[in-house]
Amino acid sequence: MTDNQKMLEEAAVDYHEHVDHETGQVQRYGVVNQARLLELRKRMAATGRAVLEPFRDWLVELEGKSDARADQVVALSWTAMWETSNRPWQKLYRTDIAWRQRLVLRGALRLFASWLLTSGDRPLVEQQFGKELLNELNKLPDARPRLRDKREAKDHPQVEPLPEEQIQQLLQQLKSRHYRVGGQYPWAHSCCSAVIKTAAKPAELMWVTMDQVARAYHDLEDGAEATLPIWGSKSRARVIPAALIAEEIETWHHWPAPWQVIADIVAARVTLANRRPARGGAMISQQLRAACTEIGIEHRPKALRHAIRWAGVKRLYKQYGTYLAVQQITGIPVERLRRFAWLDED
Repeated sequence: MTDNQKMLEEAAVDYHEHVDHETGQVQRYGVVNQARLLELRKRMAATGRAVLEPFRDWLVELEGKSDARADQVVALSWTAMWETSNRPWQKLYRTDIAWRQRLVLRGALRLFASWLLTSGDRPLVEQQFGKELLNELNKLPDARPRLRDKREAKDHPQVEPLPEEQIQQLLQQLKSRHYRVGGQYPWAHSCCSAVIKTAAKPAELMWVTMDQVARAYHDLEDGAEATLPIWGSKSRARVIPAALIAEEIETWHHWPAPWQVIADIVAARVTLANRRPARGGAMISQQLRAACTEIGIEHRPKALRHAIRWAGVKRLYKQYGTYLAVQQITGIPVERLRRFAWLDED
């Protein structure tokens, strides 16, 4: 138990006196008032939220974290700082914390260190503390070494991207009446083409809203720089150039039925709205496989999904010419992009 924790418990102690009838001595003892201790902890947490409010705003506005995730990161960071007297990395060495909890805490502290270092208006002493915190986090051993060893031991064959000729055939096949508005799958052409051109995962496309599409459409018409935000894994937001999918954006903007997110277009027949994103992503993957089968492209379902995405990544790299530009559009780290030998091939 740290000094701060001891101080908190001592503040919640109710002291009582007991008279020993045999000796006549007065004995004083204390009992922790659990209700008062809980109230003190709530006050401590509220103080942390107030002190780290700029950190929370940074997480939501610049890092694209959800409100719930931002609250969790702030709470973990403040608690670790308070319990260890501004040595939060010491908490990661505790053996009574499960490795999953250590991973979550380490991720929160990395974000906290990044905020201290990247916010230009932070005092110098806080920036120095951010450097110290980041150095200490880098010294930590991996919280799950055995799982990492097992994962690296597996021999996963690298899925090669589909050739450009097959991608062009696939895009042409998606323009058939069967996949366009008025056909059996009216959403398939716009959504499947957008997945191919942006190298996005089908599930990521489901959360694009009608307002975002309308804004991108009007920016394209006005000749302004138009972007379309996409929410990727781990609640991270990224933006893609709207010019990549101008035709698809126009289709969505003039969609004949009311909708709020793309999932409402794809999975309109699903009654429960909260199930549409997951179902919509699966339906896009299904129609991509069907279109590939129609033109003679055979792949295992999971391998086909990766082959199409890697083909989109390769197209983007040829168009923009830098790993950083591809990372900003696809969300794939530069370190991983450099490992793709086929990325520089003609």
